[in-house]
Parts: sequence; structure tokens; C-alpha cells
Amino acid sequence: MSEIFHNPLWLSNLPSEWKLEKIKHIFTDRNEKNESGNDNYLSLMKDVGIVPYSEKGNVGNKTSDTPEKYKMVYRNDIVVNPMNVLIGSVGLSKYDGCLSSVYIVLKPNEGTYPKFFHYVFFIKEFQKYLRRIATGIMEIRESVGKTEFFSEKLPVPPLQEQKLISEYLDKKVTDIDQLIKKIEEKIDLLKEQKDSLINHYIFKGVTQNPLMKDSQIGVVGSVPSHWKVQRLKTVLKVYDVRSETGEEELLSVTIGNGVVKRREYLDDDDEHLSRAESLEGYKLVKQNDLVNNIMKMSFCCLGISPHDGIVSPAYSVFTVDKNTILVGYLHQLLRTENYVVEYRRGSTGIQESRMRLYDDDFLNIAIPIPPMDEQKKILDILLEKEEVFKKVVDVELARITKLKEYKESLISSIVSGKVRITEEML
Repeated sequence: MSEIFHNPLWLSNLPSEWKLEKIKHIFTDRNEKNESGNDNYLSLMKDVGIVPYSEKGNVGNKTSDTPEKYKMVYRNDIVVNPMNVLIGSVGLSKYDGCLSSVYIVLKPNEGTYPKFFHYVFFIKEFQKYLRRIATGIMEIRESVGKTEFFSEKLPVPPLQEQKLISEYLDKKVTDIDQLIKKIEEKIDLLKEQKDSLINHYIFKGVTQNPLMKDSQIGVVGSVPSHWKVQRLKTVLKVYDVRSETGEEELLSVTIGNGVVKRREYLDDDDEHLSRAESLEGYKLVKQNDLVNNIMKMSFCCLGISPHDGIVSPAYSVFTVDKNTILVGYLHQLLRTENYVVEYRRGSTGIQESRMRLYDDDFLNIAIPIPPMDEQKKILDILLEKEEVFKKVVDVELARITKLKEYKESLISSIVSGKVRITEEML
């Protein structure tokens, strides 16, 4: 008789030769202090895994100057972030090094092939099942306790089958990931083509071979001779009115999407705001206002707001002179890479992630302004082109979603024993 796996994740019996064991019998908690001062800092990134901190970029917290505060991790250890394990923050280490002491480091016991269990941890059904032992705010700051985590049970095939499954999944997952990468490269190429198209119309207009003049704006170059060139301060006015209740729609400024409703774009790495906190004194934003995150302007963190609401007091809000410039045209213009270069040049600070573009410096930036009727023609063309682009990209994104769903289903069916892998299948 097969042993029943008392876990709704699997919904069926395990193969008779598989076991069901607690994590603490499969792995040992490696809680080894970095007493030697190893300075090979590692980090765990969701959907990426364990990487040297130098490859992490500006994401997340910075390393400490005292490596002794970290714990050791070795090649083939599995690292779990107990605060993010419910969203798949798990990685199999390829390195010896040290990392944050908040992580759980799993040292494989004898008879354990860690790659197999890394695939088990990958499954979203398993991650969701862990939610019953999690504490904290739903999907934002949920954390799994170490004691409870080590008491969870996992399927344990014979060692040779663990290796066989891992080898098979390595090949299949690599094939799927490579296909996803090709689709992503295609999307990137489409985005480059779209950006090139935007730049052409934003800076050259709709007239073929117009008479040009030097705009005296380094990032722009020549523009049609009948266009005006003005400072942003002539079309923007600082708007600093504060909320008395904090009950308005909370907005945020994203790099990819401009101004959005915060609740619709929660980011797992953000410092989330709860309505339990007072948002009195936050800045009011009206529809069609321009909002800047002055600390991230070098990453194009600005946009025209499609919503009424409130934003952090650290943001800048401006009303737009709609008699001089269309808000849609201004949105397109200020989000071009040309002007991102200008924001970087005007920002001040000691490091890129902490650079600030203050209002006076921003408002002093010059922009080209076509006649109002030409702005409308440019905007109409761009909106039409963007709609076509969006439809094409949506098709490609749907392909990626299907591939990821297939990968998830494939891994789940194999590591649960529903599909058995043989040598011949390799």
C-alpha cells in the first residue's frame, strides 16, 4: 500500500517507495556564524536565487560593514527567506559565502539531493500551503517561523530517483526558460522600436522634412523651426495642498507605469503603507497633475496622474498649463530617455540610488513645445501606435504566462510522484 501524503497540496497518494518526512529530518539548520569574517556577501533574490551581492544592483538593503554579523552558507545549501517564502523566495546556493542572519540555511542531510527539494519549494501550491502557519499581514509581511517550517513534511523519493527527477527537470526547465527568454528579447526589441518611434514624433513632429533649428537643449538637438522652446517653469506650477483626513486614494509613482493606485501595484520589496497609519498631511493630487518622485527621477519615476488622490509628502506635484501644452504630450515628452539623461545630470547626491532632482532644478529644464494643433496630431499618432504595440506585446506576454504555468504544472506533477521519470525519458 502506498503511504498517504496528508497534505492537500498533492491531492493523491505518494508512490509506495516514497517517504513522507519532516524538513528537519531531511535538512539540518545551518546556523553557523561567520566567525572567520568571510566577506563573500551573497543575497537571495526572488525568481533569481542566490547571487553575489555585487550582482544584485540597487535592489534591497545594503550589506553591513561587519561580516561577523552574517551567517555562513555553502554550495548546495538551500536558503529560505522566512519573510518571503510564501512568494517563492528560495534559492539553491552555487557559492560558499555569507548572508543575512534572518535567512534560514538548510544543510542537506545524507540521502538528500538538494536540487530535488529546491524544485519542491518552487511550487506555488506548496508556498500557499505554508500560509496556514504564517503570521503577519496577508501577502505583505507574512512570515513563517523556523520551528513550524522545520516541522512541515515533504515527499522523499529514493536518492537515485531524486537525482533522476532533478536531471530531467533541469533539462525541461532550461528549455522552457530559454524560450521565455527569447520571447522577452522580442518584447525588448519591440519596446526599442516603440521608443524610437516616440522620439521621432516628439522631437521631429509630423511634417516631413521640416525646416529645423537648434533647440539649444543638449539632449534634444534640432527641432522644427516653428516650435517654441521654454523652461518647464513656464508650463508647470508647484501644487502643495495637504490632505486633512488622509482618506483619499493613495497613489504611487512607478518607473514602468507612471502614477498608479498604490493598492493595485503592491511591490513585495516596498515598505508598504497600511490604512492603520495616518496619511494626514499627504499631498493632494488632481487628475492630470504631474507627479515626480524626486529621489528616483534618474529612473524615470514620474508621470501625469490619471487619478485624484494623495501621494507621499516626499513627492513633488505640479499643475499643468493646459492652454500651452497637452498633458498627454507632456507625459510622453518627459518620459523619453533623452529627458531621463537630463534628470540624471541635474540630480544631486552621493550615490545613484540616493540622487535627488529638486523642484527648482527640474523646473529650469527646457522643453520643445509645438503648436497646440500639432501636439494633438503627435499625441493621436502615438496613442494609435501604442495601442498596436500593446496588442502585440499582450500576445507575447500571454505566451510567457502559459509557459510559466506549464513549467509550474510540470514540476508539481513530477515532484509529487504523479508522473514518474525513468532513465529512458532522459
